[in-house]
Amino acid sequence: VEYTGNVVETDDGEFPEVIYIGISKGASSAAIYGWRYPEIKMMLLINPPLMINWHKQKTGLEKFNGKYINVIIGDNDPSYKFAGLVDCLESDKVKLSVAAGIGHHFDEKQILKFLNNVIS
Repeated sequence: VEYTGNVVETDDGEFPEVIYIGISKGASSAAIYGWRYPEIKMMLLINPPLMINWHKQKTGLEKFNGKYINVIIGDNDPSYKFAGLVDCLESDKVKLSVAAGIGHHFDEKQILKFLNNVIS
């Protein structure tokens, strides 16, 4: 998340939209702190450990002012049993997606297959 401070202006004086993708602790950190970076417009958070500091993740996700957050949790991930917490957030910008047959460690093929199914 700290790298978003290095976002530079484009030639037309605008700032590019940042799409943040975080996995595991990176997803959890973005859930907690991503709202502090207005240049982040969308976040894809994969298997954040929801059982660790949920109260901080909840607060951060609800404060996010960007366009959209998609939280993806594999149904074999340890956080899956806490996935319902995401649906209880007081924010219409956060969506939960469950990846069937996936544990905590997505590999590249699994991520691409899941994302293609979500997009199509």
